[in-house]
Amino acid sequence: MTDAAVKPHAGSVAWNAWRRRWVMIVEEDRGPADNGEIWYAEADTPPGPWVYARKVVTHDKYTFYNPVHHPFFDQEGGRLIYFEGTVSNTFSGSQVKIPAYDYNQMMYRLALDDPRLVLPVAVYRLKGGRFLLREGVEAAKAWADVEGIPFFALEPGRRDGTVPVAGLFDALPVVIPPDDWLDGHWTCHEGNGSTFEMSLQREGEAVRGYADGRTVQNGRARGGKLEFDVNFDGTPLRVDGTINGARLEGAVHGGGEVGTFECQADVKTTWLRSGALVPLYVQRKPGGGVEYITEAAPGATLVGRVWRNPVRADILDRNAKVR
Repeated sequence: MTDAAVKPHAGSVAWNAWRRRWVMIVEEDRGPADNGEIWYAEADTPPGPWVYARKVVTHDKYTFYNPVHHPFFDQEGGRLIYFEGTVSNTFSGSQVKIPAYDYNQMMYRLALDDPRLVLPVAVYRLKGGRFLLREGVEAAKAWADVEGIPFFALEPGRRDGTVPVAGLFDALPVVIPPDDWLDGHWTCHEGNGSTFEMSLQREGEAVRGYADGRTVQNGRARGGKLEFDVNFDGTPLRVDGTINGARLEGAVHGGGEVGTFECQADVKTTWLRSGALVPLYVQRKPGGGVEYITEAAPGATLVGRVWRNPVRADILDRNAKVR
């Protein structure tokens, strides 16, 4: 999640029982792959607020358009969803047509419990100064009392390493632990001048992913240190490195030789470095209670980081019901 805007084109919206939110599958209008970029988003009501999204499908020099989520295919209470779209080399510039599939329909399955699909949700400010997520607003039957959406945050307990805020929502820590910078795509340069790509994801101390197209094995990250094994065309290699913010540097051991490398994180796929993040402060009100604000003020305490609300007008359907 970055602060870059995505221009939506065709897509579909449906209620998802597993997330208990409305979910959207939408293609990006004239994105990097000419309508081959598909995004996933969530909202509390059918018209929105649709703000933050995650790219889930991309097509290299191939067109994929008119995606549609089919709720009647949902499995495991909506944890697994299916969407399809038209694949074609038309308008793509590709000189190769996929046999038996060109200008046909392609179906994808998406697991909504994938940690990469954890998106910030709207935090509502109500009359009287209360702050609630959608579930709290509905339980209190307080949609009519909503004054606005000052920021977006995470639902409690959906991701490790977050900061609980009064049991209402989770924020990112003010200082990101070194290991948490690991998630995402990395472009690496070896000491001999060659380059390779890595895609990594941390789950606790375990690390999985790919390095130069090979599967990462025995991956581990702790205290800003990374280590894993990889089999490079029959040669076992041991990789160890040090994480320093958006940079990763280290050494490759194997075949009786030691090589060095330096990597730069791709900020487009590393949500912890999102330009949409803002500081979150808690400020005690004179009459009692607290106020959560995103700008420093006298007496306010910095507690974490949340996502700003870039929407000028909060469009909600306060009366929407799921039948």
